Amino acid sequence: MRPIFPLSFLLFAFVPITANADTIKFILNETITFSLPLPLSGEAVNPDDLRIFEFPIDFNGHDTTAQLDLFSSAVGGGFNLTYSLPGGPGHLSAHGDQLFAGTTLDPTILTGTFELIDNVKGGTDTVTISRDTAVSTPEPPTAILFATGILGLLLLIQWKKARHFLVRDHRNPS
Repeated sequence: MRPIFPLSFLLFAFVPITANADTIKFILNETITFSLPLPLSGEAVNPDDLRIFEFPIDFNGHDTTAQLDLFSSAVGGGFNLTYSLPGGPGHLSAHGDQLFAGTTLDPTILTGTFELIDNVKGGTDTVTISRDTAVSTPEPPTAILFATGILGLLLLIQWKKARHFLVRDHRNPS
């Protein structure tokens, strides 16, 4: 009966575990794409404006960083996207449909395709938002982390004992 626990511990200690990291994917005008992890980690600028700082985007094949403001109002919502390119900063701003529900402290991003009025160039901007749960993040099993910690402590104790005996033998040669 005793060997069952160690054998089951060894079996499950090294089984790889993966966790699904939910993300929300944005495609703007088929040229700008980015994904944000859920739940969103942003800052409420005011009760109607959620700001998400410094995240990577793909701007028509060029990797850069951006800042996103999602806002809501009584008549709809929209966004402001500020990004950096080698030629200087860029800005895209549009209003129309609501892009999130709830509050800026606990937002729920809405999914679908939205046609928004472009505040900078005029015309419309197309925003497609989808949820992506296919991202898997490998996680080390807890038992491996625990075992390496115990091993480290045992090695430290053994090293201190060996050092103590070496120092004692050095002081009192026979």
